[in-house]
Amino acid sequence: MHRFFPLLFTAAVGLTSPTTATAQTVTVPYNPDGDANGLIGVTDLQDLLSTYGGAFAPGAIVVDSVELGEVLDSLQAQINAFRCGDDVLHEGYWYNTTSIGGQCWFAENVRYLPEVSPSTEGSDLDPHAYVYGYQGTGVLAAQNTLAYHQFGALYNFPAVQQWSLCPAGWHVPTDLEWTEMTNSLGDELFAGNLMKAKYGEYWDGTNLSGFSGLPGGYRSYLDGYFGGAGLDGYWWSSSPIWPFAWYRYLDFDSEVVVRNDNYQLSGFSVRCVRDAE
Repeated sequence: MHRFFPLLFTAAVGLTSPTTATAQTVTVPYNPDGDANGLIGVTDLQDLLSTYGGAFAPGAIVVDSVELGEVLDSLQAQINAFRCGDDVLHEGYWYNTTSIGGQCWFAENVRYLPEVSPSTEGSDLDPHAYVYGYQGTGVLAAQNTLAYHQFGALYNFPAVQQWSLCPAGWHVPTDLEWTEMTNSLGDELFAGNLMKAKYGEYWDGTNLSGFSGLPGGYRSYLDGYFGGAGLDGYWWSSSPIWPFAWYRYLDFDSEVVVRNDNYQLSGFSVRCVRDAE
C-alpha cells in the first residue's frame, strides 16, 4: 500500500532572510515509494532541490528560488488535473469515466433531473425528462425508483439541446463522435459486444471498452409508452436532422451498434464526452 503525504513548499522570493521574505507556498502530495498515481516521488524532490537549491525544514522545504516556486505551482496543477478514469461531479452525482479511442466518455447514463414528466407528455420543442416506468411528476419519487438508479433518465431531443445535461468541459457527443468511438472499437458491426455491460438474463456483453452500456429502454414517440428496458439501449447524439435526430442503439441479441434517426420527441438515454483539449 502506498502512503501519501502533503508537503508544504515555501519559496522565498528575492530575499535571503526567511524572516523578511515574501513567501510563496505550495502544498503538494508526494509518494515516498515512487511516482505511482501521478504523485511526485522523493527522487523528484531531491532532483528539484539539487537543481534550484534549497533544504528540508520541519514540515516544509525552504528554498530561495522563485523559479522553483513556479515549478511547484505547475506540478500542483498537473496533480490536480483531471485524468480520464477519474470520477466527475455533476449536479450532485459522481459519474464514472472511461477512455475509448482517445475520447473520454461517461461510463454511465446521465441522470440530471430538474423535472420529470409522465410518458404521456411529450414535445419536439420543449424539453422533457422521463424515468422509465414512472408516470408521475415528483422528482424525488422518480429518483427513488429502481429504474432511475440502474439506467438514469430518458430525455427528448429538446432537452439535449436546451438543458445542461453535461458538466462544464463535457458535451453530448455528436453523430460523428459516436462514429469515431465505434470505429475505434473496430467496427460498428461488432462494437456493441464491447460496449455492453452484463445485465440480467439476455444482456450479455464483454464491456471491454469500459462503456458499460445498459438496456435502459426508451419512451416512444408514437403514443408515449415506455418499452425495451432490459432488452434495448438507446442514446442520443447532439446532431439534429429535422424533424429527427441521430442516435445509437444496442439490442440484446446483436453485437451491432445501430446508427439511426428518430423523432425528437422520443425519450432516449444520454452520455457525455469530454471536450477536445
